[in-house]
Order: sequence, then C-alpha cells, then structure tokens
Amino acid sequence: MMLTWVFIVVVLVLSSGLFTTVVTDNRDETEYFSDILLERFAHGEISREEYLHMQETINET
Repeated sequence: MMLTWVFIVVVLVLSSGLFTTVVTDNRDETEYFSDILLERFAHGEISREEYLHMQETINET
C-alpha cells in the first residue's frame, strides 16, 4: 500500500512539471530576468520604453 502512495506522489510531481523546472533550470540570472521581462512586455504590463530600459539595466549587471 505504501508503494502505491509513493508511485502516485512521484507521478504527480513529474506531471506537474515542478521536477523538470527545478532540475533543468540552470540558466543564469540574466537570462531568467530577461525572460520575465519579455513576458511582462508581451502581456502589456510594461511599455516598450520601460522594457528597453530594464533590459539595458539587466545587461549591464
């Protein structure tokens, strides 16, 4: 019975994508923040000018 619960938990963790995100997310911080910034720009949360300014700031660090 315990093995069944372990199997269910493993399947849920793997199917949630959490495991692959934690294991494969070895990008540097610059790329990570650039992706977040691009997503916010794509959704209209920030203007083009704000996007370009923040991208410059990220690239300088």
